[in-house]
This record gives sequence, C-alpha cells and structure tokens, in this order.
Amino acid sequence: MIIYPKDYDDVAEEWQYFYIAFSTIRIILFLYFGIINSVQYVYEVASPKLTRSFTRQTVYLMCALMSLTRAAAFIMKTYKQVSPDYESTKVNQLQFDIAYDVLIIVGTYSVLIQWIAIGAFWMSTFYVYFGSRGDRVQKVTYRIKVLVRSTVVTLTVWVGVVIILTIAIPAKANLTSLVYNAIYLLAVLLIGCGFTYHGYILTRALKRDMQRHSKPPKIIAVSFRKTSSLVKVLGIITVVALSRSIIFGLVIEDSFAGVAIGDSIAMVVEISQMSAVMLTISLGSFMPFVMFKRAFTSLTDDEVNVMHQASVFNCLESVASKKMFSSIKLDSNISSGGSSIDEYHTDNTTSRSNSPITTTTTTTTTTTSSSGIDSITIIDSPPPPPNTSSSSTTIIDSPNLTFTSTLSSPYSELEIQVVSTLAIENNNNQNNQNNNSNNNNLIHNPNNNNNNNNNNNNNNNNNNLEPVYINIFATNINILITSTTTTITTIAKFFNCETFYDKLTEKAKIEWDQRTVSMLHALLVTPLAFKIAYKSYGQDELMYMDPLVHYTLVIGGGYFMWDLYESISKPHISGKTMILHAIAGFVAINYVNLTHGSPVYKSFCAKMLIYELSTIPLNLKSFIQVVNSKSKYYDWSLLAFAISFLLVRDVWGIWVTLRMCYQSLTRYQEIPIDKNIVLMLEAVITIALNLNWGSLLFKKLVQKLTGTTPPRRNTSNLPIVEEIKEKVH
Repeated sequence: MIIYPKDYDDVAEEWQYFYIAFSTIRIILFLYFGIINSVQYVYEVASPKLTRSFTRQTVYLMCALMSLTRAAAFIMKTYKQVSPDYESTKVNQLQFDIAYDVLIIVGTYSVLIQWIAIGAFWMSTFYVYFGSRGDRVQKVTYRIKVLVRSTVVTLTVWVGVVIILTIAIPAKANLTSLVYNAIYLLAVLLIGCGFTYHGYILTRALKRDMQRHSKPPKIIAVSFRKTSSLVKVLGIITVVALSRSIIFGLVIEDSFAGVAIGDSIAMVVEISQMSAVMLTISLGSFMPFVMFKRAFTSLTDDEVNVMHQASVFNCLESVASKKMFSSIKLDSNISSGGSSIDEYHTDNTTSRSNSPITTTTTTTTTTTSSSGIDSITIIDSPPPPPNTSSSSTTIIDSPNLTFTSTLSSPYSELEIQVVSTLAIENNNNQNNQNNNSNNNNLIHNPNNNNNNNNNNNNNNNNNNLEPVYINIFATNINILITSTTTTITTIAKFFNCETFYDKLTEKAKIEWDQRTVSMLHALLVTPLAFKIAYKSYGQDELMYMDPLVHYTLVIGGGYFMWDLYESISKPHISGKTMILHAIAGFVAINYVNLTHGSPVYKSFCAKMLIYELSTIPLNLKSFIQVVNSKSKYYDWSLLAFAISFLLVRDVWGIWVTLRMCYQSLTRYQEIPIDKNIVLMLEAVITIALNLNWGSLLFKKLVQKLTGTTPPRRNTSNLPIVEEIKEKVH
C-alpha cells in the first residue's frame, strides 16, 4: 500500500523524516528478500530440516496481525477525515499520524514475514526433494548466471539510488512521492515476477516428476495441483496489485474517496494473497482469521516428526491433516495412491541409476573483528574448470559502516558503494558543538533556554534520519554473519574443540552453534554497555545520546533479529520462553530507533545489554559440559552464572527498569505515548521472565549447595515421538 500524509509540508519535520524512513525501509526489505532469493536460487542453498508446520503457524498468525492492524488503521483514517475535532491541536495530530503509520508498518512487516516464510518453504522443499536424490533442479547455464548476477547488481543499485535520493533531496511532497512511487512499482514488478517464476519452476518440476510414474503418490499429486493453482492465483493478484498502484498512486488525484477506495483494494489484495497461501498449505481446510490458534494445536509432535522423516525422501506435503496420516507406521511407510513413499523413492533411484549424479555444495566464509563486521563471501563450489571463473558475492561492512557489493565474472567487475556515514559522523560532531555552545550561552543568559532547546531539537531531527538506514544494512549484515555455520566450525577449530564438536548429535550441534553466536554477541556488547552506563551516569537517562549508543543498538538489533528467527524456527531447542525473550529484545531495540521522540530510551535500551554479562558464564558452562563435565571449571562457571544472573538481572535490572518507568510517567508529556506503552509492556515481560528464571536458578543453586536432588520425572508415559526420533537417528 502506498501511503502519504495529507498536508505533507505542514506537519512537523520529524514526521516527514519518519515517513521517508518508512518508505525507504519498505523498499529495502522488498529488494533485500529479492537478492537473497536470487542468490539461493543460483547456489541451491537448502535447509533439509524445514517443514511446513512452522510455515502454516507463521502464515496464520501474521495474517491475523495484518488484518487487525489494517482494520485499526482504516478506522483511524476514517476518523481523521470525518471528525471535526481532529484539527484541534497540533500535538494530537502528530501523535495520531505516527500511531497510524505504526499500525501500517506492523501490517506491512506481517505481510513480509509471511512471504519470507512461504519463500523459504518453497526453496527448502524444492531443493531437499530433488537435491536429496542427487538431481539438479535445473541446469545452471551461463544464461541463468548472467540473469541472476544482473538481478543482484540491479537491486543493489536500486537500494543505493533510493538512499542517496532520500538523503540528498529535501523533504518535498511531490518529488519524494514521485521517486518513491516509481521505484516502488518497479520493485513490486520485479519481486512479483520473481515469485511467480520460482513457483512456475517448482510446478514444472513436480509435473515432470509425476509423468515418470503411472501411479504417482497422492501426496505428490496434491502438491502439484495446489502449487500450480497457487502460482496462477498469485500471478493474477500481482497484476491487480500493480494496476491498483498505478491507478490510485499516479492517475487518480488525491481525495478522501480515492484514498479510501485505493486502501480498501490494497487490503483486499493482501488478504487474497494470504488466503490463497493458507488454502494451499492447509490441504483445502480453510481456517478463519479469528481461529488462527488452531494452527498451533492441529498437529501433534509425532506427526511432525514423521513428516520430517518422510521429507528427507520426497514428501513435499510436509504438513497435512490428520486424515492423511491415519496409516502411518513406525517404519515411515506412508500408503498413498497404492504406492508407499519408500517404494516411490526406490523407483526414482532405480530409474535414474544410469545417469550421472552431480552434487553442488556451498561454502560460506565469514570474517569478524572487534571493530565490526569485515566481510561475507559466498562461493560456489566445486572449483570451476580451467578458463572459467567462480562466482562470488562479497558484502563488506567496515568500521564506518560503508556497505559495498562486489560481483566478479569473466566479463565484468563491478563495485558499487551504496552509502557512507562520514556525513553522519560530521553531523554528530556539529551537534555536540552546538550543544556545548548552547550550554555556555545559558550560563550568561538564562532566557535563551527555550531557544537553545528548540535548536537542539532541530539538530536532533536532522541527524535522526541517517542512522535508520545504517541500522537496516548493519543489522541485515549481522544476521548473515551470525547465521553461518562456517564461523562456528572455525571457532571450534581455533579452541581445539573440533573433535568434540564433530561427535555431537544434530540437536547438540545446533545448541553449540547458538551458544557460540550468543557468546560472540555477549563479549562484544557487554563492555560497550558498561561504558555507556559509565558515560551516562549523572546525565538525563531518558534523552542521553552518544554515537556509541547507536553502534551498540545496531549490534544488539542484529543479534536479536537472528535470535528471534532461531527461537521461532527451533522451539524444541530454545524453548517457548526464549521466543518471548527474543521478541522482547527485538522490539525494544528496534522500536527505540524509530525517529519520533528520538533519542528517548536509546541509552536505557543500550545500557540494559549489561544483562548479557550473565550469558558469558552460562555459555562457558555449556561448552565445558561438552568437553569435560568433570572439570573444576564447570562448577566455577555454574556458580558465576548464578551469581551474575541474580545480581545483574534480578537485582540491578529490576531496579533500573522500575526507575525508568517512574521517570517516564513523571515526564509523560515529553515522550510519545506509543513509546511509553512499549516501555511498560517490555518492563512487565522482562521482569516476569527474569523473576521466573531467577527462581528456577535459585532452586537449582540451593540443591547444588545442599546436595539434595529433585525427584526424578516419570518417563513411563513418554509420547511416541521419542520412539520415532530413535528410529530416525
């Protein structure tokens, strides 16, 4: 949906920055996902453990969230147009507009998350299904490589153009809207065609596979029929969405009726997209929006594990209704259409026994340093034959956060510098000088207080725009780095733990990987948080700002975004409470970066990363437990974790949080109401989590010191999923 405020030039300057930032962020996210999708298509990156169970839960939840936020935003816009009291005060108007766009952003992010989940499922099932048998999905010809590399270069240039124009062009409604509309339409066109083409390739592969057998399994036939229908429906919806954007964004003049009709059509288009996807992934049993909770309870753990096991062979319909799994046995034979999955897999293997089997691997090399992120390199392997060159994509993030993308081929060598933050540092230095001069003037002339405050606010507004873009790029790069397994194995080799790491089970390796990333994050942000706490002592805790605060929030934002993905995608490893913890951290760090009311709560949020001090001994304890659980350092690390957790999180953390809540209530007129609400919710969640974990830890500590052991859990009624897991392993 293309949104733009009424009377754009008349609203406050911070509102204009907020609008421009939202527009740019939205385009960047679209293009970013397109780049990732293209890279995965070329290098055939697959995760064989993804199933459709989590995809369906995500789609239903995001669909309900989008529907509620869009409905609330529509009610607010209607009230704004028809209510005679809306223009009463300027402050209320600004807060009202910001609240409206917050709802729009939440709804937009819901749609993006949903599409990322669907795209991840398509790619994972696509490559797992055909790659597990040694087949190539499609021969990677020179034409395809040129197409994908050109797409990557084009999207990267678009991102740079959007950011440079947004920073360089003054905030004027006509020019900014024109640039945004043009680039937005091109982005939607390219991404929509990419989705449709990817679905077409999957449908064609399924159809070709069905034609090889006289009686293909029913589960494959259903997948083909549903996927082909989904591609057709989404293709039609994409055309409708583009037509709506062109007509109501560029042709029809701005009016209440035109905007209302355009927004209504956009909402119907988005709901239609999600409805088509939900019909596809729910085997035809469509669930209403208000009953999305059923998606979390409609499957049992044993069914999910059986489906996971079958997906290693050729089960594309990874999540199905209970009817289709009525004949499941522990040997994972799924009777369907007169042919079992095992028989079908055997037939496929036999029919292609005479054809050469080619495999492709992907190597990801990552380098990090104490000053920040250095590089990410994705290299296609095995090595190319003579007279050819390999394809690589390098993303560099230097200490001054300059984002560069380099693509090399035998025909071209491009290096595109997208944005540099030297101007931001200069602006920050100038802002500090203005603050110092204002303080000196205040000593000689107290009457200048109001004027100085206004100047400082204007300077803050002018400088608040740039960090938003740096946050997006640095955060995304941080996610790419922390999600690579090559980094984990390299660290394990460095500490001579590779032998122990190789002997771990798959679940234990995932836990080791997660704790390694967590340890890197804790070692990096803890000293920064302590320095921020020291520098901000005696300052205004609500409004204190320093460049170090911004960089700390960038690192923390990337980590919590990765942590949120890991917690939701692997709840059986992280635990359900960690999902709530990841959501709280992700929302807190990213919400304070919104420019309205900035820099309120930024230093407080960065300072609270001192919590990660207790993470260091916790991860050490886990590593020592794998290497040598009888070591004396194991008990010492356990004791250090217990003491640091209770002191930092349950004593210091609760006291600082409650004090900040009290200050925000006494100065509520200076703070946007939505940020106050988020602070209160975050305070309740974090205090509840820390008290819960602290009580459990205290009980464990008492049992350890007193030598008592808790009663053993009754294991006589373990679910059948344990038996399935044993057979799978």
